[in-house]
Amino acid sequence: MKIFTISTALILSCAGASGEPIALVCNGNTHVFGTGNIPITASGALLDLDQKLFTAPVYGTYNIVRADETTVAFSGDNGKASTTGSIDRMSGKLNMSVMTSEERKKMSAGQPAKMISVVEAQCAITKRLF
Repeated sequence: MKIFTISTALILSCAGASGEPIALVCNGNTHVFGTGNIPITASGALLDLDQKLFTAPVYGTYNIVRADETTVAFSGDNGKASTTGSIDRMSGKLNMSVMTSEERKKMSAGQPAKMISVVEAQCAITKRLF
């Protein structure tokens, strides 16, 4: 497992430096509050550091707001739903939270807020099939 994690981290850092978008495959769960878990099974994601965009395995494409040696953070707000999240560049761990824009404002002000869903997934570099 350590070899896979190290090789994934090296590929992520090399692929990001080359200017090519990084294709990922993710597995995990979306927990929708009040409904339950929805599995994420071999869902594609795309990390484009040059364009500062992250296309998540669920919910759409988001602006990258910060990228450093270990983490890529992203967010988006369409006026109805507000999404924030990050992907760890070393482990491939993806975390996202989705709530209404109004609830996000409450949370930013330090007030209690309700989430719509939470995404937790493990992502890895895809392998070319042919």
